[in-house]
Amino acid sequence: MPTVANVLLSNAHRKKVIHNLVYRHDDFPAASAAWGSLFPQTFCIDEDAGHILTISDPGVVSIYDWDTGAYLRCFRIAGKSALSQCAVIRRIGSKKWLYLRYALDTMARVDITTLPANMSSVSPSNTYSFPLHYDFDWRNDVWTTGTRISNYGDTNFQNRARFIRRDNDFSEIGLMELPTMRYGGNVGVAQNQYMQSWIPKSQGFAEGPNCYAIGMGGAFHPDNIPAGGETLFHMQGIRVFNTGGELMAESLVQASAMLQTYTDLGLNPSYIECEGVEWAFDNFYTLNTINRAADAGSAAGGFVIQQEFVDEGTPGAFDVSEVARGYPVPTTQTIGAGLQPVGDDLKLRNQVTWERLTTLPQALALMQSTGQHRMAFYTPVANLTDIGGAALPANSFVEIINLGNLAFDVRISGPRDTRKLRVTSPSPTGAWASVPSDTGWVNLQIASGYAAISSGEHPKIRLKDGVLYFRGGWSNTGLTASAVHDVGTVPSSFTIVENILIQGSSSNGASDATVRIATTRSIQIRTGTSVGSYYKIDGASVPVD
Repeated sequence: MPTVANVLLSNAHRKKVIHNLVYRHDDFPAASAAWGSLFPQTFCIDEDAGHILTISDPGVVSIYDWDTGAYLRCFRIAGKSALSQCAVIRRIGSKKWLYLRYALDTMARVDITTLPANMSSVSPSNTYSFPLHYDFDWRNDVWTTGTRISNYGDTNFQNRARFIRRDNDFSEIGLMELPTMRYGGNVGVAQNQYMQSWIPKSQGFAEGPNCYAIGMGGAFHPDNIPAGGETLFHMQGIRVFNTGGELMAESLVQASAMLQTYTDLGLNPSYIECEGVEWAFDNFYTLNTINRAADAGSAAGGFVIQQEFVDEGTPGAFDVSEVARGYPVPTTQTIGAGLQPVGDDLKLRNQVTWERLTTLPQALALMQSTGQHRMAFYTPVANLTDIGGAALPANSFVEIINLGNLAFDVRISGPRDTRKLRVTSPSPTGAWASVPSDTGWVNLQIASGYAAISSGEHPKIRLKDGVLYFRGGWSNTGLTASAVHDVGTVPSSFTIVENILIQGSSSNGASDATVRIATTRSIQIRTGTSVGSYYKIDGASVPVD
């Protein structure tokens, strides 16, 4: 018996239109007037009942017959407020449930054991709260749920290729990740803004036997082509991965070519966008919208249910291999290793778009958008300008570490010195700012009851090129022998990552004391058996990361 992988590969570009479901069905005027859009954002297939369910953003569920494609009825899920790009039907005991994303970070289930009456509104029987993004599926007692949280722990830069595996009670049991660059351009907030023209858009998620499928294809209307023309973002099709995240098979076609294919099939398309993928009847199916409500074709169709990876010789099958195409994907040798690739001109390149990188902000934006942890390069090969527009030092090795997508450490190692700077962005779309590599001398804050040696010898701290320097000191005011004194505080603009011990000097060598600077930024003097007239920390320095 052929394996799923062999079937997918041998039939990668062979498809079949199962139905062209009617958009403007008999209840469309009343339903759209009462509830809003009926344009589907996802669909699912009830194998037991032989039904196709399309679900719109306002929660309108339209039901069609699997065998004939005929429209049957519609109802609305009351209170739905979040986009759901997936839906699941589960039978539990004598009950049948429809699961969908109901609100931000909320899953809901609706009892469809008996279908709700036509044009009725129903409320969920249960809701479940956990981090939940658009994509999810259930198979063999395990949920695979997309999360809004990236591996950096933030929601500003969502990673839609990251999934949490959950049991039937939605408790976490594991992690599943797919390659971000292959998952789809709709990977998050800033990522989508930065890269959506360069990666096909993901549109739905489904789990099959030991594999995961992604529907692909951003909205494309030939009469309203975006500036710059048709891009990879609009490519339509499907991509399938094994459980280890490796690509098993894909079929991607430019939107204009897929529109022409549907025209040749007599479907009267005027628009195209994939709106979901589903595993049912031992096959993957996609929902492809080809008309909008105002288009003439929506009176007789509009929503194409298409079987993917169809066997050779299947009646009604068509092959798109002549117009299929792929796109370059960064490998673990580049984005994974963090050594930035260069072109034939030995200049740094964006590994997604292959555009030249000429500035540090461009490099940082790329790291944000791809979730790249590390980037490294040599300035003799490919120099960049820094935040202020000055060239980075020549003949140096530059390493950039991502500190959570809104801050980066840049370490520049040259033949004469090594320096480090912190670069931050206040928001995913905010302006970049470079923290000076030299803060200059800053007064330490002296606690009440204690005093500096003099105004000219006030205790100070300075951060320069990744090293903390100290100078100045305290008089003996408030100090007693053999005691620990909290004498001051490091300003809040400095971060102390580990406790620091400094051997201080005194007016009397026998009175030398230990100065402790804690991660809480408190400063302590631990005196000896006698008290000197002053205590200095001149010349002390500590490297920090």
